[in-house]
Amino acid sequence: MLMKGMLRACFVHLVFVSTSGLLFAEGAVEVIVQVNSSSTALVRGAEVEPMSVRMTSLRLEKGWLVVDDENGLVAFDRAGDRVLKLHPGVKEYESTSLFAVFEYRLEAYRRLLSLEDFGYAESVRGTGLPRVLADHMIGICDPEEPSVPESTESGGKRRWSTGDQALASWSTKGTRLTADQMEMLVYWMRQTTGGHPMILSDLVGGGMVPDSMDFLLNDGRTVKTVTIDLVGVREIPDIDVPGQIGGWTRVTAGDGKDAFLVLLDWVLNRGEFTASVAAAGNEDYSKAEKAFQNGDPIRGILETLRVEMVLGTSPAEELDRHLAQIRESRTATNIFASLGASSPPEHLQAVQTLDVLKDAFEDQVAVLNVLSAQNLARMGQLGLAESSFREAIMKDPSLAVAYQQLGDIFRATNRNSLGWLCYEAFGLISPDHPANQQIRELREALQTRFADFF
Repeated sequence: MLMKGMLRACFVHLVFVSTSGLLFAEGAVEVIVQVNSSSTALVRGAEVEPMSVRMTSLRLEKGWLVVDDENGLVAFDRAGDRVLKLHPGVKEYESTSLFAVFEYRLEAYRRLLSLEDFGYAESVRGTGLPRVLADHMIGICDPEEPSVPESTESGGKRRWSTGDQALASWSTKGTRLTADQMEMLVYWMRQTTGGHPMILSDLVGGGMVPDSMDFLLNDGRTVKTVTIDLVGVREIPDIDVPGQIGGWTRVTAGDGKDAFLVLLDWVLNRGEFTASVAAAGNEDYSKAEKAFQNGDPIRGILETLRVEMVLGTSPAEELDRHLAQIRESRTATNIFASLGASSPPEHLQAVQTLDVLKDAFEDQVAVLNVLSAQNLARMGQLGLAESSFREAIMKDPSLAVAYQQLGDIFRATNRNSLGWLCYEAFGLISPDHPANQQIRELREALQTRFADFF
C-alpha cells in the first residue's frame, strides 16, 4: 500500500522481498501490516466494537513515522513531539502536541483505575493485577509502579500475561530491523494499539518485526483483540517530511467556525502576521510614562500592565514611582487595589471595577479583559474567563500572557490540544517571557517521567 498525494510521489516502486530473517539497512523502510480487530463481551449487555480489517502502510525513519491507512495520512514527528494530520490535496496539515495526546491518555488511564471492578468479568475471580491491565490498555505506566507483566516463551511464541489474564503474544520468527526502525514501529503501536511499556520495550529489544502479533485489551466488560500480521517490508528512499510540508498551510480543526482559531492559525504559521505581532510587543514604559505625565493615571496603570502582559516584566517598580499620583484618583486607586485581590469578594469587586472602565477606555479594552479574565479564573468561573481572554486576544494579539493563561483554562477543561496550541503561540509571540520556562519544565517533567511514551 503506497502513500498518498505528494508523499506518495516520493516512493520508488520496488518489489517486496522475502521478509524471513532479513536485516534491513539504516535509513527508511516501509512496513505493510494487516490489522484485525475484534471484541468479545465478558458480561451480559456489554457493547462490543464491530470487527474490522485494514491494511496499513508504515514509513519508518529516524525520528519520523508516516502512517497511511483508511483513516488518511498521519505523520508522527517524534523529535518535535507532535502528530500531523496531512491533507496533500489542499496542501494543509493539522498539528497536535504529543503532550496533549499524553494528557488525554493519562486522563483515560486514571478513569480506568477508578473503576471498582476494572479488569475482571462479573462473578469471575481473576488473579491478574488491574494496574497492569490498565497500563497495557493505555500504553503508559508510572515508572515507579512495581506491578509488571510476566513473560514466557514456548512453541515459537513469546507470551505475556498478568496472573491468568493474557496480555500479548507474538511469533519468534519475523523480519529484523535496525534499533531506530524498531523504535518507530513500536512507537506507532503505543500511540494506536496500546501495549504495556515493558512488553513494547521487550519487542524493541528483540530487534525483529514478528510475523504475527496479538494484543488482548481487557477492560472487565469486553476483551478487544488486535492482531497485527506482517505483510511485507521494503527499503525506500529517505523523505524529508518537514521539507515536503514546508510550503503547506497549518490549520486547526474547527477554524471555519471560530475566528479565534483563525487568528491562532495565523500566529502558528509563523508568517508576517506573527512577526508583526511580536514586534509590536517589544515595548517599554514610554506610553505609560506619557500617560502619567499627562495627568492620566488610569491609562498609565493600564499601559504599565500591558507591558507586563507582553514581556513578563514586573510592573511594581514603575507603578510605585507614580503611587502618589495614583492615590489622588479614586478610580486609579481602585484599579491599583484590584491588582492585589485575593478573595472571592475582592475578585468580584475587581471584575465590576474593570467592567465599568471598558466604555470610558475603549483603547484599553484588551488589557481590561485580561485583568477581568484573571479574576474570573481565580473565582472558578472558567467559561467567563475563557470568553474574556478570547476577546482580549482578538482585540490585541500581542498580549502574550492571554495565550498562556487561556491555554491553562483549555487544559483544565480537558481541551488539551487547544491548550498546547495556545502555549505554542505564546512562545512565538513572546519567546523571552518568564512563563515559557514553566511550560518547558512541564514538558521536561513529562518526558523524564514517561520516557517510554515520548
